[in-house]
Amino acid sequence: MSTIISQSISRFNPLSCALKSREKLTRDGSTRETYHIALDIDHKLLNLEAGDSIGILPQNHPERVDEILIILGKTGDEVIVDQRRNKNLQLREFLTSNANLSQATSHLLKLLTNHPLLEAPKAELNAFLKENEPADLLKAYPPTNASLDEICNSFAPLLPRFYSLASSPLLYPTEIHLTVTLSTYEHQGRLRYGIASYYLNHLVEKDVKSIEIFAQKPRNFTIPIDGNLPIIMIGPGTGIAPFRAFIQERVTRGDQGENWLFFGERNRQTDFYYEKELTNWQEQGLLKLSTAFSRDNASLRYVQDALYAEKAPLWKLIEKNALIYICGDAQKMAKDVQAMLVLIAQEEGKLSQTEAELLIKTLRREKRLCLDVY
Repeated sequence: MSTIISQSISRFNPLSCALKSREKLTRDGSTRETYHIALDIDHKLLNLEAGDSIGILPQNHPERVDEILIILGKTGDEVIVDQRRNKNLQLREFLTSNANLSQATSHLLKLLTNHPLLEAPKAELNAFLKENEPADLLKAYPPTNASLDEICNSFAPLLPRFYSLASSPLLYPTEIHLTVTLSTYEHQGRLRYGIASYYLNHLVEKDVKSIEIFAQKPRNFTIPIDGNLPIIMIGPGTGIAPFRAFIQERVTRGDQGENWLFFGERNRQTDFYYEKELTNWQEQGLLKLSTAFSRDNASLRYVQDALYAEKAPLWKLIEKNALIYICGDAQKMAKDVQAMLVLIAQEEGKLSQTEAELLIKTLRREKRLCLDVY
């Protein structure tokens, strides 16, 4: 029965669950706001495994919804047709759950005004849209001729956000753990928050079955069946999430292979996520832990620097068929880490740069180097 249920769950048919607990991981003085989120849900309903992610269907902040309603002069009780879902919805519900209130679209701009940027190079138009949110356009160009349905269907859709599973289904069969950092940015002098991270960290009420989720299974990002194989995990920031699940799973299974985690953040005193749990595993000989806290020293130190500091034993482990996992930022961190692996292969493996680069490509092709980056 559970398999049938898991196959039917999707973005368009999500499963509802409740917030079980929310614990702040960062301490006073941190420049970040990161929480450990526990959801009350049976893993079997989603057929989840360590390494999987879940999609969260977030909701907009009520203040953002009210701002749009005030601009439009509406109560929120009006009924509109959501063309994407071919469904009638109350306006407030649509704005809360279906519309991206942070992203302006050319469709909305065109509906409201014959703006010259609509004929400008695409880069100029995109820059303008990035600087303006739907509320800004509606204020600047009051929709005198557009219908409410037309306006609503000109919003970008509110897409799901994906979070790595931070717990092992073996150890927590009726909970899903997430590691969520509150995303912040400034818009026209006002502090704004990431939709999903604010929703999870501040809006959702405990024990209310209101969070809609579905399973997302990244390709080839699972722990090895062979428990004797060593694994090397590189996960700065919230990239630590799947590796917490990996270690829990391997410890619960009684695996004998070495677990080596490289974790990095800004400051040890304020940003050492899961410090007690990680150090307990380390003290028990279940985990080798290497850290890099970039703001603790005059010279910035990142996970790739921690890799280089351990290059000799790291290379020996790679020679023993260790699996390497990288989770986190795709734009810079993942590239820097792979470049460091190339350098280590050159220095410790006595390979040319071309040979070292080929080795890293081979490891990826053979699924011994696995990435879950975003």
